[in-house]
Amino acid sequence: VANLELKELAEKDALTKLYNRRFFINIANNIILLEKREKRESSLLMFDIDNFKKINDTYGHPIGDLVLSNLGKILLEYSRKSDVISRIGGEEFMILLPNTDLISAKQYSEDLRKIIEKSYIKMNNFEFNFTVSMGLTLIKHDDTLEKAITRVDNYLYQAKRNGKNMLITD
Repeated sequence: VANLELKELAEKDALTKLYNRRFFINIANNIILLEKREKRESSLLMFDIDNFKKINDTYGHPIGDLVLSNLGKILLEYSRKSDVISRIGGEEFMILLPNTDLISAKQYSEDLRKIIEKSYIKMNNFEFNFTVSMGLTLIKHDDTLEKAITRVDNYLYQAKRNGKNMLITD
């Protein structure tokens, strides 16, 4: 039991129950190599919570933590077993979608964005919702994970600049 707990601590973010950045990078690199060898397509989704600093400043860090943990639950509920979901830092998240072409990945991402937008945080006498901005890319045959992350990161920031709560993709 102690070894399982240590493994969990090493691989997962305590707040969201999602994989941490280090574990994500390891597993994603391995999956991408396998997908390329099998000639299958994978997609990479990156997103972050819009106006997260404002949420923390307005409602306090315990509410910010509640937003993060609720988002973790949504992501775990709305994903396939094969998806690799990670909180890569702060309010940023990444999902590797193995064996998923860009059309299917766009549909998944848009559905996920809408589910998040419609979810509410309820605390005492108030409730509010939050949104996410997203970038999505198909992992090309000559891509490294780092190259795909750079591209998807640019799409994410384009979504932020263009008004937030949207998906930008290849």
